[in-house]
Amino acid sequence: MKEILRRNRIRILAVAETAMLTFIYYLMWRRGYTHGIPGYPEYLGYGRFVLMGVYAVLIAIFLHATGGFRFGRTGNLGLILIQWFTVPAVNIITYFQLSLTAKELVAKRPMFDVTFVQAVAVVVFIVIVRAVYIRHQLFARMLFVGKGIETGTTVDGYRVKEALPEYSLSELESRLKGIDAVLIYGVEEQQMYDIIDQCSKKGVPAYVAQEKALIHGVNRGNNENGLNFVLVKGVGERWIDGILDVVRGYLIAG
Repeated sequence: MKEILRRNRIRILAVAETAMLTFIYYLMWRRGYTHGIPGYPEYLGYGRFVLMGVYAVLIAIFLHATGGFRFGRTGNLGLILIQWFTVPAVNIITYFQLSLTAKELVAKRPMFDVTFVQAVAVVVFIVIVRAVYIRHQLFARMLFVGKGIETGTTVDGYRVKEALPEYSLSELESRLKGIDAVLIYGVEEQQMYDIIDQCSKKGVPAYVAQEKALIHGVNRGNNENGLNFVLVKGVGERWIDGILDVVRGYLIAG
């Protein structure tokens, strides 16, 4: 159970924060728009739960897309700033959604109050999560397979905690437990594909490092040694991947 919770900690935290922000929105929205005067329409019936569900979906999608759920991989200040920009954007969209439902521009004050309380809640939530991460050592851990990269290296928010100098399938399988991602560098091409395939089966992200840019436009950055890192999403498992690769190539070339 502990391993399952550790593996899914980001999903659990994302659901928890989405629920928290949605609850704050629902509570203050219901209290704010009950005056019965122009600009403060009452939202009655089961439709209010639909609006709440839409809000939860919007918050989850926007925070995921902007990196607001990168707990343990982005610093406190970075996460707070991301969420301080993202949550108000969702609230602005929601304001116009409520106005369309009411067929008039509703009062702005309730949505302002929602945004203010959520901004405070975001800071408290992120600080608490960070404290839990530090106390229980839950930061994203990376396994390096190959030679030439030192432990402590950071790649896309993961930190290399241990290394496997010589590739071995049995050794890799045993090491994957408790690891959040794998970095590959300095191994034979066929071994690289075997490692990627094994990581894909286990649901562990695999990164490949090279001295030159692997694919124009998608490298994840360079370390102090000038290496480029790319997250491998898969190697042709589905027919749709080929079509998507063509589309990506066209967009990048354009």
